[in-house]
Amino acid sequence: MKTKSRLFLIWAVYAAVLVFGTGVYKGQWLSIALIFTGSLFGMLLPKLIFVVSELMLSQKPAVNGSFFTSLLSMISQDSHSLIPTTRTGQLVYSYPFLFAFGLVSLYIVTSSSGWFGKALVLGMGLRLMIDLFMSNKDKAVLQQRWFSAFPAKLSHTELNIFVYGSIGIWVLLTILALKA
Repeated sequence: MKTKSRLFLIWAVYAAVLVFGTGVYKGQWLSIALIFTGSLFGMLLPKLIFVVSELMLSQKPAVNGSFFTSLLSMISQDSHSLIPTTRTGQLVYSYPFLFAFGLVSLYIVTSSSGWFGKALVLGMGLRLMIDLFMSNKDKAVLQQRWFSAFPAKLSHTELNIFVYGSIGIWVLLTILALKA
């Protein structure tokens, strides 16, 4: 199964868990649509931020046909073939961004009553957690992808604690969103 198919399948299962976990499946079609739309947009947002920032830094920031052609070709590539160095797009895949994203997500999940905003941050968190988990297969890739913009020397055990702790916090945020 291709990576994009797996991402779509994981998103569909997660969105279904959100729908059934909230109980909105009992005739509240607008809430169901907002959950699916928000989580899908959240899944696409990290890659879109990365690709647009890379294009803006590599080309003159003129929005024309070649910009959109380059944008579509970069979006269609596998996310791990686009591993950046230390550019602005790399900041999305860094541990300070993940920490700040967790704090903002906690605020949004606890204070928002609308499901679009909750699903948006939970979908974006899902994408970041999938990327973090996939990068954890090879510790060198994890170090390069998540710790190159802000270097930190961590052992394999500390990297595992970081990865599984981040995933655990995201699961807790999901449970909190379902209960709130």
